[in-house]
Amino acid sequence: MKLDATDRLLLRLLEQDASRSQKELAHIAGISREAVRRRIARLKRDGIIRRFTVDVALPKDVEKGKIGTQMLTALFLLRFRHVDCARMAAFVRDWPELLAAWTVSGEHDFALLVEAANMDELMRLHGKLERHPSVAGITTLHLTRTWLRRF
Repeated sequence: MKLDATDRLLLRLLEQDASRSQKELAHIAGISREAVRRRIARLKRDGIIRRFTVDVALPKDVEKGKIGTQMLTALFLLRFRHVDCARMAAFVRDWPELLAAWTVSGEHDFALLVEAANMDELMRLHGKLERHPSVAGITTLHLTRTWLRRF
């Protein structure tokens, strides 16, 4: 599907604030509300817009009553003794701290993006990975500042 300037404008506006009304989008884009509705429907149908989300700035623990907790984000890069990514994915699948997992190429075999309430929790996750029989080594990258996040 080829996107025109209006499609790209609507996508940028929705990326900034997915709760914008069709009336507001139409006003900014200089087109009718019906045209906005049709374009958004087409963008969704064609898979350009996959979902509408909310970007929450508060730590997860605020909802759990642990107000004031600063979340720590880390990327665990794993090297396997015997590469079995499906086994590792099954091992970590239900971790509430897990944000994403990838098979990677190069020096490492697998990458895990996690978010923990504190350093003890992060070290607990590291220990679970370290004890896994497939893991030969772990490199941990602590994410210190977010410049852009789209998930």
